Amino acid sequence: MEMLKYRIKCCLIALNRTVFWGLVVICIPFTLGISLMWVTALDVNPKLTYPQKPVSGQRGSCEEEER
Repeated sequence: MEMLKYRIKCCLIALNRTVFWGLVVICIPFTLGISLMWVTALDVNPKLTYPQKPVSGQRGSCEEEER
């Protein structure tokens, strides 16, 4: 009985490790691709800003242009 518990525990650890590395392998290229897209977009169109920056200034200028 103890041996069975030990095997199940080892299987779960191996499975968790496999799932973790699978997620890492899937996520790294995804995040790299997104950052690469942002860099190329900024190179092509310098008016674009990163999403972290506040957009309030841009919004105000748009309202002034409409008037």
